[in-house]
Amino acid sequence: MAPPYVTSSFGGHASKLNFFTECPIQWDGERECLRFKSLVGNSRVKMWHFNMFLTVDTITAGVIFYNLVQTLRAPSDTPYMPLPVALIVELLGVLTYYVIVNHVMVIFYGKDGVYGWNELLKIERQLVMGMHTGK
Repeated sequence: MAPPYVTSSFGGHASKLNFFTECPIQWDGERECLRFKSLVGNSRVKMWHFNMFLTVDTITAGVIFYNLVQTLRAPSDTPYMPLPVALIVELLGVLTYYVIVNHVMVIFYGKDGVYGWNELLKIERQLVMGMHTGK
């Protein structure tokens, strides 16, 4: 279980980021569990998905793809970019791929993931309580 100062910081920082958008999976500090907000009928969650699609899925993936093509097109004697920069760009490409996959998973399986995580928290609480009571 997370310490109280960690769980309170989730609530504090999440409230600052919910100006126009709202992430569909959020930490509920009062009940100490995750909660899922559906895309249907919630314009702030729709705006979050649009922002993720626009900034990460489209623009960042396009930039990474462009750099990859330019790196492959460059002759071997004069590289398009120095090796450390190329390695960082490739790392960003891998991370962008995983962000896109996570975004798709949140869309299709976010609600089930939240239910599963909350069940794991319940099992953990039962085990911790069992350890303290001696069972």
